[in-house]
Amino acid sequence: MRNVDTQRLLDIGLPVKKAELLSAAIEFGWQCIEMNDSDNVINSPVALYESLRRMLREPEYEQVGVIYVNNARKSISKQIHSVGSQTNTIMDARKLLREGLRLGATGFLLGHNHPSGDPRPSQADIDVTAQIYKASKVIGLPLLDHMIISDGRTKYHSMRESHTWIWA
Repeated sequence: MRNVDTQRLLDIGLPVKKAELLSAAIEFGWQCIEMNDSDNVINSPVALYESLRRMLREPEYEQVGVIYVNNARKSISKQIHSVGSQTNTIMDARKLLREGLRLGATGFLLGHNHPSGDPRPSQADIDVTAQIYKASKVIGLPLLDHMIISDGRTKYHSMRESHTWIWA
């Protein structure tokens, strides 16, 4: 529902002023939710899933979200890193790491959605996760997990749990 903007409301027949007001109210509500969510400690796959499902609300396209955390694993920043197509998106290790260093984060968590409804990682997902983890380890800003979420029967797939060799 976050992606409901004024134009979409106008398209369904709302008057301009009501569409603008409703769009602003929806955005304000999401900002309030995100402010409350920023105090959460992300110390389990379930906690990561809960944070990511609120971030990655566009079910039609793959999106990558990143959550930068401090030593206590409290979120210090949540961002949409990229939006792709229905079948893929881009994860730029340099951009991810540069932003984490700028924020003073001590670690970060990645997540992206699979519009197909199947959260199992592709070989490309596994490869990029391994590359990002190696780069993050070198500079001391570790990738703590990469989770794929979906609207299917299985809601998420934690690569930290299933591909432990990446973090070895």
